[in-house]
Amino acid sequence: MRLVDADVADKWMRQNNAFIDAAILKAIPTIDAVPVVRCRECAYATRPGDNIIYCDNFERDMMPGDYCSVGEQKEGTGLEPGEIIELKARMEREK
Repeated sequence: MRLVDADVADKWMRQNNAFIDAAILKAIPTIDAVPVVRCRECAYATRPGDNIIYCDNFERDMMPGDYCSVGEQKEGTGLEPGEIIELKARMEREK
């Protein structure tokens, strides 16, 4: 299963004159999801090495792909989740 931001999909369709019945779009099952910060992108992660990251918040080793409820994005680590969605949509249009 892939998560889709229906609001972004609706906006993209309107901007690109792609039409889908609004009832169909609203009928697509959705879930409540929140963006997470992976340990490799977290401000609390220090001393990275050999696929292990030390978490200053929990004072323990973590895997880079782990995440938790208190992670905070490091400054300058890349794109925000909404920007990633927009970038993927732009790439699909350019195919």
